[in-house]
Amino acid sequence: MRRATTPAMAIATVAFALAAAGCRDEPSPVPSGGSPTASSLPTPTAASAATASPSSSPAGVVWDDGLLAVLPSDIAGLPLVPEPDAFAASASDPGLLRDASAGAVAFIVDPAGEDYAVAFVYELRPGVFDDAWYRGWRDSFDEGVCDQAGAVTGKAEAELGGRTVHIGSCTGGVFTYHATLTTEGGDLVVSVQSLGDGRLGQRLMEGLRP
Repeated sequence: MRRATTPAMAIATVAFALAAAGCRDEPSPVPSGGSPTASSLPTPTAASAATASPSSSPAGVVWDDGLLAVLPSDIAGLPLVPEPDAFAASASDPGLLRDASAGAVAFIVDPAGEDYAVAFVYELRPGVFDDAWYRGWRDSFDEGVCDQAGAVTGKAEAELGGRTVHIGSCTGGVFTYHATLTTEGGDLVVSVQSLGDGRLGQRLMEGLRP
């Protein structure tokens, strides 16, 4: 029987493809010939209680680069580059349409090595966020990343930049980071996939604002 997927797993698929392309120094954010598209991403089936949320034919998830203001503009001089194409590849996911109203994606890579981080910022629809939803989101994102990078090997929490950040680790040295922020516009979730000794994902989380 086919395993049910969630929007966070679909996002993780895009993150891994984007990271692979960036670390090959390709000009496009996704590999040519085999890049994931909205139609080829895993499609969520029946949502679990951890990811269920109110739905009434919601409007699409729109790109909002203003959401990237919660991220640092650079890390040690390496800029975070907006990636609307990577956002578009996951924005039509049915589960994401249900849970999020807007989002943005940014990518940072160290051309001198293999260090990278892919950051997803989503503004959630009213009434979506609770502890069960957030736990399901983290678990499915980590599973989606680690299915491609190796098995999930650990989970932890840390105080980074004055807020609680949930950290997942995969075989192969890939890490995930998750945090939530409450803004005037609503609840935001920030999820990051990162690789490399430079710990760009950790440093990105340390620089979250406000």
